[in-house]
Amino acid sequence: MKHLIVAFAALLFIALAGVQIRAATDPLVTQVSRANDIVQLATLQHDRKTMDAMLAPDFVLILSHGAIENRAAWLDDITDPTAHMEVNQTSNISIHHYNDDTALVIGVLHLRYRQNSKLTDVRMRFLDVWVKQNNQWKWASSQVAHFP
Repeated sequence: MKHLIVAFAALLFIALAGVQIRAATDPLVTQVSRANDIVQLATLQHDRKTMDAMLAPDFVLILSHGAIENRAAWLDDITDPTAHMEVNQTSNISIHHYNDDTALVIGVLHLRYRQNSKLTDVRMRFLDVWVKQNNQWKWASSQVAHFP
């Protein structure tokens, strides 16, 4: 059993190193990763102007309970003054790109915020779709799901 754990840890280390090497050598992964960081920070800071610039015109968000938000509703949500963001952090990111103009970002999102004196602290798996339009990466869609 001890050897199995050591072997698993070694494989995990190799896999993680491969992702880091790919990000360091693949300019598209680096570009999409930076774009993703910008929207996460804009969400945390309630920055409507930056978020507006990063969204595709037909942006759509599918929430964990199945509801759909369009671009306008999402922009209103991130600037809601009653929501006080404490944490908006992504981890375990994997980026896959196709034809140099489309990318999928898969990862885990940790959200912690207060709204109307209620604390919400959740971790969700997400899948974001990014498209390159006019030489700029735009966030086109997202779907989130709560962990069981």
